[in-house]
Amino acid sequence: MTPEVRVWPTPQALLANLGAIDEVQGCIVHGMAHAWLARPGAFRPGTALLTATIGGETVAAAVQASAGKVVFSLGPTEAILALADWWERTGRRPSAAAVPETARAALLRRWPGFPTFENTLYGLRAPPRLPDTPGLLRQARNEEKDWLIEWTTAFGSEARLPGAPKPRVVVESKLAAGHLFVWDDGVPRAIAALAGPTPRSVRINNVYTPDVFRRHGYGSAAVAALAAKEIEAGRKLVQLFADRSLGHTNHMYRNIGFEPVADFVDLELNPA
Repeated sequence: MTPEVRVWPTPQALLANLGAIDEVQGCIVHGMAHAWLARPGAFRPGTALLTATIGGETVAAAVQASAGKVVFSLGPTEAILALADWWERTGRRPSAAAVPETARAALLRRWPGFPTFENTLYGLRAPPRLPDTPGLLRQARNEEKDWLIEWTTAFGSEARLPGAPKPRVVVESKLAAGHLFVWDDGVPRAIAALAGPTPRSVRINNVYTPDVFRRHGYGSAAVAALAAKEIEAGRKLVQLFADRSLGHTNHMYRNIGFEPVADFVDLELNPA
């Protein structure tokens, strides 16, 4: 059965029609839609918000994350390709895409390009295991902005995240939202942040420990404490993405209690 693609005019309409595409199937899609609801001025009318249905059931979704990037949910490859075809037919082929690993080969045949970042989505539904690490998690402070920008810049350089916002923008926005945290044992040792909050879920990102403080468990402690805080506050799901090439990082998240959900890949696409 050929997937049917529908376009929605607002984040509210998209959320109302996601069906079975929940925060697990569509982590970034839900996070972006709720971010637009929280800051209506940030949503630009005409931003593409799409779903694909098969037999009347929503099986995949995609959103225009920026002028050049499209983010896809999990879903059958034929539905992912149907969503991609909409961008092709409307003359809006993106310059980058984040897509489930299962659809990578098929999408690259449709949109030639190359992978820039491979990652695994992890999820946590129960209180995490808390490492026995000296210190505590606290909220970052505005007066710490300068070194927070330095650490976030270093994080971006090491993580090689494609299309990442400028570190100053990241830090200032997360400080304003109360979404940036520090592991502190008398000295700041590591940072972690929240992203894409919805009524049921949230992501952890920007996890960074300077090299001089590594191998003491500070990053692991920050992630575990922040996840525990969100679960205690009523979140049903805490998620994060991990670079697949960093075995120690993936091992750390599994030790805390996170379970792999699915693999994704960021693609840089050739011009049409």
